[in-house]
Amino acid sequence: MPNAVPKSAPQPAPNSLAKVPPPDLFQCSRYFVYRGRVLQCDSNLNRDGENLRPILQDTPAAIAELDTYQSNRRNLQKAAYTGTLGLAVVIGSSLITTLFSDVDTDSGKRLNSYLRVGGGLLTIGSGIYGLAVLRTNERHLENAVHLHNQAQPDNPIQLKFTAEF
Repeated sequence: MPNAVPKSAPQPAPNSLAKVPPPDLFQCSRYFVYRGRVLQCDSNLNRDGENLRPILQDTPAAIAELDTYQSNRRNLQKAAYTGTLGLAVVIGSSLITTLFSDVDTDSGKRLNSYLRVGGGLLTIGSGIYGLAVLRTNERHLENAVHLHNQAQPDNPIQLKFTAEF
């Protein structure tokens, strides 16, 4: 077979055709240092500090702080649902008053304003609650690490949180 073409290895795609993942514009990395290794603080699903649990398991007070931290994170989700409900009441107040009373009457106007004010206060209140819990909840995670470091000074944990934009 004198005319046989030698087989060559497939060539990789040029760099311009390769898929490039989009950049993560806002990144908040949560790591901790334990025994000289840098490890991720959170599980793959949530910002929950769950990867600290195996290290903290010998310190019950630290586990209690971690559980409080995770419980507060779940409460934030409920606050978000409550705020969304309040916003829906504000937006739907005109429709609701049209269905249940004549909007042109004085009682319809009062019902409309009550729903708007109530829904707005519910939204604002749940927003303030959520921000306050977010701001103070990180202390529970810090307290868990501090309690572990006090109980086991030979195996300290150091938190490394960075926020980049």
